[in-house]
Amino acid sequence: MTYVSRRPPPLWLENPLLRSTKGGTKRRYRLLDTTRTYAAIKLGESGELDTTKQRHAIHYREVLQRHESSSVAMSRDLSLRSEVLGNARGALDWSLSSANHTEVGVSLAALFAPFLSELSLLAECHRLTKRALGVIDEPDRATRREMELQASLGSSLMLTEGYREDARIALMRALDLAEVLGDPYFQMRMLRSLHNFHIAIGDFRKSFELAQRNEEVARKTNDPAPIAVANWMLGLSNYFAGNQLSAERSCESLLADPSVLRNQSSNFGFDSHTETRVRCALAAIRWFRGFPDQAVKMALETIHDRTDIEHPVTLSTGLVFSGFMFVRIGNVPVARGVIERLIAHCERHSLGPHRAVGIGLKGVLDIHHGDAEEGVEMLGGAISALQADRYELHHPALLGSLAEGLVKLGRSDDASATIDDAIARVEDNGQAFILPELLRIKGVILASADQEDLAGAERLFQRSLKLADVQHALSWELRTAMSFAELWIHQGRQSDGCSLLAAVFNRFTEGFDSSDLKAAKALLGRLRATPGL
Repeated sequence: MTYVSRRPPPLWLENPLLRSTKGGTKRRYRLLDTTRTYAAIKLGESGELDTTKQRHAIHYREVLQRHESSSVAMSRDLSLRSEVLGNARGALDWSLSSANHTEVGVSLAALFAPFLSELSLLAECHRLTKRALGVIDEPDRATRREMELQASLGSSLMLTEGYREDARIALMRALDLAEVLGDPYFQMRMLRSLHNFHIAIGDFRKSFELAQRNEEVARKTNDPAPIAVANWMLGLSNYFAGNQLSAERSCESLLADPSVLRNQSSNFGFDSHTETRVRCALAAIRWFRGFPDQAVKMALETIHDRTDIEHPVTLSTGLVFSGFMFVRIGNVPVARGVIERLIAHCERHSLGPHRAVGIGLKGVLDIHHGDAEEGVEMLGGAISALQADRYELHHPALLGSLAEGLVKLGRSDDASATIDDAIARVEDNGQAFILPELLRIKGVILASADQEDLAGAERLFQRSLKLADVQHALSWELRTAMSFAELWIHQGRQSDGCSLLAAVFNRFTEGFDSSDLKAAKALLGRLRATPGL
């Protein structure tokens, strides 16, 4: 037990049995370990051990209650964090193991779990909430205590063990309780978590439904912060659906006044790092829209230059977004650095699904800029791991890269099956933003020497160009225009290829050092050098 005082210590406390430390404005006193052990033995002999441990648990429940609305601030107070962690853990271990004191343990666990989540102690949060829900008594069911425990269980499960059905069930139970208890802010918190869950498993139609439902709840509050978050959720759904202009507007509106979130986010459980996530999404959108330089600048400012990314999950999300973007831009040194940082970060914080994405991105880089055989093996292993975790979000994009690697290895039949799988997935789940690229890759496979279905390839390239234009995804258009031009070169239609590629290339105003634009410029040079063109 720790004694806390705001006043200078009286002389009688300055003795060899106590150790004194100062944390902020407080001075804390702790018995030496040998003294503590002796005192605990004597307390047990007196018959007052259980009573004292109960008082200890209740005291730290009250400490957490006082800081319930500011778990972020409490997690950053190193002195308070150290005191609460050790004492709450001890109190929970005792109370949840005692049949007569589970009520104290469950109530303490409901307050402690969000604190663990804020510290990204997700595996511990999962174990604690599962244990507390296993001993919860009837009076605590369908209460705020169960609601918080179910919410923390579902969120921690998603991030440590993958997007399993038991995580969704826990989040749905918490949402149902929030509706029964009439708590709109907790409803929005759970709708956000479920929105993330369904995006992760690749159910984008459901994610749109949840985003729209969240918007309805937010507007009833007349609170600018939840309304801003609702706009962000709809924007993220639009991003994955390929509605890049709508997604861009959502991100820009949030960044125009991020103080709305910074000042009010704690009122409804939205983490304080939303701005970082919005910046990462906007950087990716900038690349799709044909502004590679802007994308690079924004990504580097977000993951390297900013010092406020403290939450491990927020940072891993930013690194995933940026990793994909730098791979697509073709900046190999930066991409490798981001990917290695992502993998090490996820290993350190037990973020299994994001670690598998990092391994997959490493394989993609090898396929395009290294050993294709090693890249295919690495990428295949990552995809298997993501399937086991039900993390479908990046699956189609990685399958597309795997198909490209298989073509390089001369395995065109395997490549065809792989790209068909990827296309079927996105056509089924609504993840349309990647579809122009997948159609292009399938067209390249059909045009390869092993298959030579040139008419089929042409149809796919035309479909890809049309879809990329609808999505305002100029970068996808450029890739498809290059593949289409290469096809027409083999058909003796250099003039058509040159006209198509030049029309797309000339719409770019920046990014001429990126790999795609360099390749397009070189291809245009070849076409224009053709005699008679």
